[in-house]
Amino acid sequence: MKTFASARGLVLARGLVLARGLVLAAGLAFCAAASAAEDKPLTPQQQRMADCSKEAKAKGLSGDARKDFMRECLKGGKPAASKGASG
Repeated sequence: MKTFASARGLVLARGLVLARGLVLAAGLAFCAAASAAEDKPLTPQQQRMADCSKEAKAKGLSGDARKDFMRECLKGGKPAASKGASG
């Protein structure tokens, strides 16, 4: 005959096993989603954003200067780049 304490311990142990399983499943689902996102090619807008960001970083731009550069770069023109080079 089981006592109340041993039955309670069994329920808690099962709960912990279930919780660990849920955490593991959630982690695996997150990894799978991240992997699937990496396999997708970038859209043209995403590629432009990445290229402009790399260029801004290479120029050491920050704050308002970076914001202005990114705005112009994403539009397709680069007047902000010529402003910095003309000085």
